[in-house]
Amino acid sequence: MAGIFWTDEEIKILKKMANAGYGAKQISKVLKTRTINGINKKARELDISLGRKKVVIDYNKLEEYLIGEPI
Repeated sequence: MAGIFWTDEEIKILKKMANAGYGAKQISKVLKTRTINGINKKARELDISLGRKKVVIDYNKLEEYLIGEPI
């Protein structure tokens, strides 16, 4: 049995929330017609990682700590 096709808007929201570090459970609370399993499946199809925060490095702060030391 085929499900409902994903809209461009749903895919955009999925990508945006995944990039912000949200998992399928949180995303399913926004995309009310999508199940956790459906969200996980679509994420795999699109090669999107769920539930991982994007790594942020503050290079200015690093330089402050390592003044005079090569990076």
